[in-house]
Amino acid sequence: MIYLHKLGNIAFKNKKWNAAINYYTEAIKQDNENYILYSNRAASYMKTKQYKKAVTDSVNILRLKNDWPKGWARLGVALYSLDKLDKAKLCFRKILQLDEDKDNKIAKEYIEKIDEQYINLEDEDYSEINKKNAKSNLLSNMLGNIFNNEELKEKLSDPNILNKTMKYKDNPLDILKDKDMMEIMNLMMNNKSK
Repeated sequence: MIYLHKLGNIAFKNKKWNAAINYYTEAIKQDNENYILYSNRAASYMKTKQYKKAVTDSVNILRLKNDWPKGWARLGVALYSLDKLDKAKLCFRKILQLDEDKDNKIAKEYIEKIDEQYINLEDEDYSEINKKNAKSNLLSNMLGNIFNNEELKEKLSDPNILNKTMKYKDNPLDILKDKDMMEIMNLMMNNKSK
């Protein structure tokens, strides 16, 4: 087991991630209670972007040594890589609880990253709302312009078209589903008011 562990470490240092995974896997078969082996294999899985497997190994680390900050770090980074931000943040907070100095830079950096991602998500949500509002306002403005376009007044004299126009005033995006209204919009966009 020690020999396989060392071979895994050599492969890892030489960036032979898959070879390292194989060595650590064979070592774990001989000693499945060694949390260091799971930790090293989890690190190798992270390097090969096998994040779910890294989570599984990290859970095994914590099953064996629940008070080891590095095990929580492995799990936190793997969860972060899977965009499970809330769970990852809990892991990094656990590290700060376990770390007597309360000065674990990695945990603090990841907590900051997660907080920044939440802020960015809020910005994206707001920008998406603004885009929808801009589209809605554009269509509302186009409806207003229909009434000022002399060429379209004749088409608007049809009571059905007028009813449709009023119907879509509150939900202007529904116009896109109506063939008659699309024709009027096309005329409005291609012809200037007279």
